[in-house]
Amino acid sequence: MEILKVCIDEIALSGLEGCTFAELCELVARRQPPVTFPLDEHTKQFIWSQLSQRGAIIRLYKLPEQRKVVDTLHPLGSAQGMEYVHPYSYRLVNDEEQPVRVRGSCTTYEQRQDVTEAVAREGLNLTAAIEKYGTGLVLVASQEVRERALIPADTDPCVDLSEVQYCVLEVIGCSREYGILRSFITNTYLRIDARSTFHHVKMLAAMNLVVIREGRQLKSGRITSVFNLTLSRFSRLDTLYDDTMQVYESQFCRLLEAAPFKALPVGNLKNTLGKGYKHARVNLLRRGIIERVGASELTGEEYEAMDQVKGYRLVKPYTVELPLDEGEEAQQVAGDEDDEYGVAFADPSRLKPIVFELPLDIQGYRMIEGYGPEGISNPELMNQAMKVHNDPSLSPFPTLGVHEPRHEGSQ
Repeated sequence: MEILKVCIDEIALSGLEGCTFAELCELVARRQPPVTFPLDEHTKQFIWSQLSQRGAIIRLYKLPEQRKVVDTLHPLGSAQGMEYVHPYSYRLVNDEEQPVRVRGSCTTYEQRQDVTEAVAREGLNLTAAIEKYGTGLVLVASQEVRERALIPADTDPCVDLSEVQYCVLEVIGCSREYGILRSFITNTYLRIDARSTFHHVKMLAAMNLVVIREGRQLKSGRITSVFNLTLSRFSRLDTLYDDTMQVYESQFCRLLEAAPFKALPVGNLKNTLGKGYKHARVNLLRRGIIERVGASELTGEEYEAMDQVKGYRLVKPYTVELPLDEGEEAQQVAGDEDDEYGVAFADPSRLKPIVFELPLDIQGYRMIEGYGPEGISNPELMNQAMKVHNDPSLSPFPTLGVHEPRHEGSQ
């Protein structure tokens, strides 16, 4: 069933650390694209009954201590951007003693206890399992299922990832569609030199396993470049990510949102935003997100020059202005002209000719075939080819490459 496929996929993306059942429900609830089924108590009981009986692909482990609930998503750059923070430290696992080699990163791999058969033998339902194990019971997918969630089916089967590269791919998969910052992997997760992380990520991107997006982030009043990493399977979701202007615009609106009456003087905004103030102000005014206000509206005092601009007020919440897709852009270009289909047609007179090159043997065969049973000598073929090369309009097919004949005069 579809609901089970979604749950197994989320468990697989959680890596070798696995996830508790409560974490699984939260992951399914915020999955993108959203799921269509409700996660009520009856559905949860059904999911548990199915997963707990599938020991071949889903294993249940009892942790040495209860797992703490940690918020893994933090705001990044704007109100829409979210940063994934991996809650577990890096601990390499490469167990070749198992029937199928187990690899990944897990902090409790040697301490946790496999209770899959015990739970199935006792027939524990979800309520009984939670009462007995609490948050110390995690679900972990098999190695094959986890690799299938991380590596697309059309990937070259000869691709061989090192242990560190696989762990990097695994933590990127844990971030799902939100992605994870390359700097976080370097400084917090792997704790290695940035050049080594760059090399690992570059190799994964060359294998089409990872997509790298560059964005901007405002830190301590400065704009810095950040690199967000997501699995290639999530690249089509196009999660919102800030560019430089979005960072300034978002900060502009945050300052107004926190101020009394949602308004601030110009001087306060300039001092905080610096060089980004002017462009952010122009864009926000154009979109109607902010408005100009007089000095009396800011200080409560009456001024004679009420029309003098002294500050700005937030009118509506800030949202990222998404680029137009191809259809909308074509409709904008077309305007109200004679285009009943909403598509902008180009002027044929302004189009450049397109040349298609056929294989060389086909070009030569068509040229010789045109001379019938009498055939054509090599010199004549060369001359004809040179004419076609100099003037493509003489032939219905593109230019023909010329080769020196082996025997002159042959036909």
